[in-house]
Amino acid sequence: MADQTTKDFEALRKDFTALRAEMETLTGSLRGQAEHGFDRAKAHARDAGERIQNQAHQVREVVGGQIEERPLTALLSAFGIGMVLGALLGRRM
Repeated sequence: MADQTTKDFEALRKDFTALRAEMETLTGSLRGQAEHGFDRAKAHARDAGERIQNQAHQVREVVGGQIEERPLTALLSAFGIGMVLGALLGRRM
């Protein structure tokens, strides 16, 4: 009886050792996948930021050119937008 218990205990110990090794492998695999996903997300965010920055630069150049070409129109547009926003915000307060 004690001999069978010892065998069962040793078998259980081997199973736990194998389970621990499999869990370590799984954990390493998941860690690798998470790092890969994070790196991809970081690269996408960087690319999106660069695209937005380029678009903002293009818009700034276009708007700057329009202001230089038609300064009076730009001034009156800014004044009109300011009046509308002031009226809208003044009503809420």
